[in-house]
Amino acid sequence: MSSSNDLETLETPHLSLELLRYGHHFHSLVAKGSKPDAKPVDVLAGLADHAAYHHSVGRGFLNPVVGRYANRLPSGETKLNTGAALQLAGAEGVCLHGGSEGLDTLPWIPIARQDSTLFPLEDEDHPIPPPPSDPGAPITESSSVHRLISPGGADGFPCSLEIEALVTVYAPEGEKGVKTVAEGKDGRTLGKVKVVMRAKIREDGDEDISKGTPVNLTVHWGFRLDNCQDSDALNHHLFMDSDKIVALDDKALATGKIDPIKKGDALDFYSQGREGPHRRLGDNYPAGGIDLNFLLSHASDLADPPPKPHLPTSPQVILTAPSSVTSSNLPRLSLRFTSSAPSVQVYTAVGLDSNGPARKPVHGGPTEINTTAETAEKARSDGQGYPKDGIVFLEFHHPVGTVTHTAKEGLEGETELGNWLKERADKLGVEKDGDRSWEYDTVLRKGQQHVDSFEKALNTRIPPRRFVDYPAASDQLDGRSTSPSTECSIRSAQVDGCEGAIPLTFETIDESTTSYVDAVSRQVDEYFRAKREQPADVLRLPAELYNAEEPPPELHTFATEEDLVCELFADLRPVARVLGFVDDPMWVAATDSMADDATLAPVTPGNLVIYRREGGEWEGAVLLVQAWTLEYLRQVHASLQTKETLPYMVMLKDTNGSSSVYSRDEASGMLQPADATTRFAVQLNAMVTSRIRRSRRAGLNDPYVPLIVTNGSHFFVALGKIDTIGAKEYGRIGLTRIEYLADYPLRKLVFAHALMHRLVPLLPPPPGFSLDEALEASTHPSALLKSQADARRVLLAVKTAEDPDKSGGKGEKSAHKERELGGGRKGGEEGAQAGSLVQVQKESPLPARFDFVANWWGGGQSRPTTYELVAPGPRFAFRTPGSPAASEPSPTILQDRLFVQRDSLFVSQSSELNLIFKKIEIDDAHVDEFLNERACLEELYQYDDAGDFLVGYVGFFESISKSQYCLVTEAGDALEDWTEETDAVIKLVEQLHRHGYVHGDLAERNIVRTPAGLRLIDLGRARKAEGDECVREMEELKKVMAGEAEWMDYSFLGYYFW
Repeated sequence: MSSSNDLETLETPHLSLELLRYGHHFHSLVAKGSKPDAKPVDVLAGLADHAAYHHSVGRGFLNPVVGRYANRLPSGETKLNTGAALQLAGAEGVCLHGGSEGLDTLPWIPIARQDSTLFPLEDEDHPIPPPPSDPGAPITESSSVHRLISPGGADGFPCSLEIEALVTVYAPEGEKGVKTVAEGKDGRTLGKVKVVMRAKIREDGDEDISKGTPVNLTVHWGFRLDNCQDSDALNHHLFMDSDKIVALDDKALATGKIDPIKKGDALDFYSQGREGPHRRLGDNYPAGGIDLNFLLSHASDLADPPPKPHLPTSPQVILTAPSSVTSSNLPRLSLRFTSSAPSVQVYTAVGLDSNGPARKPVHGGPTEINTTAETAEKARSDGQGYPKDGIVFLEFHHPVGTVTHTAKEGLEGETELGNWLKERADKLGVEKDGDRSWEYDTVLRKGQQHVDSFEKALNTRIPPRRFVDYPAASDQLDGRSTSPSTECSIRSAQVDGCEGAIPLTFETIDESTTSYVDAVSRQVDEYFRAKREQPADVLRLPAELYNAEEPPPELHTFATEEDLVCELFADLRPVARVLGFVDDPMWVAATDSMADDATLAPVTPGNLVIYRREGGEWEGAVLLVQAWTLEYLRQVHASLQTKETLPYMVMLKDTNGSSSVYSRDEASGMLQPADATTRFAVQLNAMVTSRIRRSRRAGLNDPYVPLIVTNGSHFFVALGKIDTIGAKEYGRIGLTRIEYLADYPLRKLVFAHALMHRLVPLLPPPPGFSLDEALEASTHPSALLKSQADARRVLLAVKTAEDPDKSGGKGEKSAHKERELGGGRKGGEEGAQAGSLVQVQKESPLPARFDFVANWWGGGQSRPTTYELVAPGPRFAFRTPGSPAASEPSPTILQDRLFVQRDSLFVSQSSELNLIFKKIEIDDAHVDEFLNERACLEELYQYDDAGDFLVGYVGFFESISKSQYCLVTEAGDALEDWTEETDAVIKLVEQLHRHGYVHGDLAERNIVRTPAGLRLIDLGRARKAEGDECVREMEELKKVMAGEAEWMDYSFLGYYFW
């Protein structure tokens, strides 16, 4: 894709399409024939220069996007079929193509695909192609997205609209498109062009959007396939699957009636069939030309079907160049159109004359191009415009004026046209509300075929893939071999119950009567058996039969987990497509990138998910992919079933400073590093139980969340439930037996899991495998709890040995000299001896040692994590205790609100104490910012006036396992709009600057309201200022507060935000 000012070019080897931002005009579409001596043909009519569209007299509608409502509606008071009334602008009783401020008169903005809201990256109907494997390979696909915000009230149309147009040019091997350019009947396909437009209502302020707005978008295509070799376009040939037109009154407004077209009539463009020869436009040509709306029908629905059956299911329109072009070395081109729209407006430009705006040079216009209005006027008078009957206009859209006609019984306006549309939509099960009200699919009658195709897609086996571990070069030289990747990164939140339930048991699911996968298979078969009995309007049928994407049968190998994830992602995409047809079009296949979103509750991510994009992004199926050999998969599976009750586990620092999971050895009573299987068990438990917890938070009472674990050739399923014991949540996991992928269709299993895990489940758990039935071993936790108590005493003994006496031996900290800076004054000493009473202003609301317990999900509390004071905030007094007895409990601090969760960073609040707790694991990638905030707070709070602009700093703590830090501050309330507090915000930052610091992350979220006034928080990116950094930060702040910028630009500090 290339761009120059407001002109954009999309190219493939044989097609070149130029787009204008103004009105989203398609300025040119040049087809390059396959023969070496063939001349290029620009098939679109247009002006001599693209800049002339801005100043040409009148609107020529030469290939722009038109709307909001394409074609004609009555102007003045117009009553819609919904009962609502509009007051539309327009001359002579007609509002044409959206009125004087139609979409063709407005500038469209090009946007990157990742910035699109209506064509998201995960949209499976319009995927982004992968980059070519060979950089020198020809381009097979080129696309662009443009956006327009149409304000409410323009020409009487209510509601603001956000509109996006996706345009894609495909090479012949690309995807099936809307328009195919080919060389004659037997010539090769040169490429395809696909145009998709979507719109949604914007909720702008107090605007009333309850009644909606009529929308009918189209491209006002205008074609010449002969480079204007002939004087007019009547030698072009046309075919249409249409035997009806919309009846019009003297203003060309729809009357609500339908006029039939009989074989041999002047408007009969269908009876000769798609295979042709197609009728010449000029044969039996009406004296007044053609400007009519043809209703498109499937071939079997035509009143007089053509003699040859039509293989394509969609109605088609075919426009072919005159046969005479071949004498001029021009390729004889054919354009084949398929569209979701149920009608096409055909206009043969009977109203044009050659004194109109100058046409393109390739179509006989002036060769000297000047963009001034004077030159354009001269071209008009020189007769260099398109003549009468000189363009074939084709506009695919909803039939003219349909919003004023209905088929609802008893409602005024019931018409023949309304009934035709209703019958057509009923055959499809089309929903006519929402943001796609003008999009209609084609008519299909046999729902049975679709059910069969869906089942075929789901029953298609995925080929087994075998893990092959390729040793490094040094290993090959030494003759060594490597084992499969078994490393499993565990976070303390997965052990202590903050992220998922505390791992308790692993149990074997009883499959002696029937296997789990067979029970699920029978369930899916019954589901589709019921679908066959439903009428076609209940089953949301697609436009054409679903073709299963069958993977190749041969056995594949892979070397990394990423390789296998990519392969399985392609294999499972058809599952999302089937779900989109039978349930909801928002189902997508994706990597598990949304798993750690703390909107509902933190979740341990898997690898692949099939989820519903508008369902809170939590519903659906999940897979865990492992790069393991079959032998290792069997070893892990057997070991998990043997473990039954998991040991007590903690996070401890190793000698190298990194944190690892330790468990208590029952024989020796000592702590030892957890083995690989135990680490995997913790991860598996966290994946299942964290999803159960999140589903409960979303409103699902009894979540059924199966997890598929696969190594590419085999798989097993993990089922989980949470038991609450003593106000704590424990996870119990059941495992099915291992299955071979070649023996069972994994797609079918994923499909069932997605329908089971919904806010309103569409499939129940399979018979015999409900959670109570599958996990009926009911292992009692008493042994586990006893083991935990024993292990806790061992842990405390280990910690005492590491830190023999925290209450002394460190001596006095050096005193700082007093100095004045910005009105604040440092205290006489930085601190005092550990273990003594710090002389500060008030007693801390927090003890020097406490148990951190999370309770922000409403489904039970997490296991406690004990923290001890490392450094007090200079304004708070702590009394540091000695080493406690093992039986002495620490006070519990309950966290009931979660604000942020990113990796191991949690920001939460204790409402009882009105304190904010920020905790992070020591090996987290963001720990440097965490420690920087501590250093800045401790430095700034040496000044007497620090509390005038900073939130109160309580202290810095470390977990007794030496694996986590916790920073505690006083709480405050979020601001609704910080620009309403501009003076106060600027004053806060000025005070920070006077103490020689820049904040580094000023934003509305980092200022809170306390009883004492506004205060700054989050100093993770703060630092001592150098040079003019304070001045530049203040300049950026004032721009944001004045509305001149959306966010702070911190590039002067080397910080970049996306």
